[in-house]
Amino acid sequence: MVGRPRSEQARRAILEAALRLCERDGYPNVTLKGIAEEAGTGRQTLYRWWDTKADVLLEAMTDLVTSARAPSETDLETFLRETFALADGVVGGVVAGLMAEAQSDPALGERLRERLIGPRRHALRAVLERMPPPPAPTLTS
Repeated sequence: MVGRPRSEQARRAILEAALRLCERDGYPNVTLKGIAEEAGTGRQTLYRWWDTKADVLLEAMTDLVTSARAPSETDLETFLRETFALADGVVGGVVAGLMAEAQSDPALGERLRERLIGPRRHALRAVLERMPPPPAPTLTS
């Protein structure tokens, strides 16, 4: 039996609601019920697509990472500035919450590395590979 396909509009509403709640209330206080209410969707929709709030927020973070500017368009300073600006806002709180939860959920830790941390590392590596080599040190007497 195949269920109905996901509604992209409902999916976006849920992910945005999860981020808003995380920013307003903090990661520990976010619940699936609260996300569904904030998004204006039924809890059944939420539970059909995600098992935990961590899954919802990881998908929201994955969307942010994949929609970020391509590393080929940035230099190291820009990449770091954008990364730290993201970490200073709601993203930092979500990532900290996910990492805390991953301490007791190895499967979540693996998904976090695969979908969020790994792509950022690859993006940084791409930026670093485009940089010119540092000048050779000169000897002075």
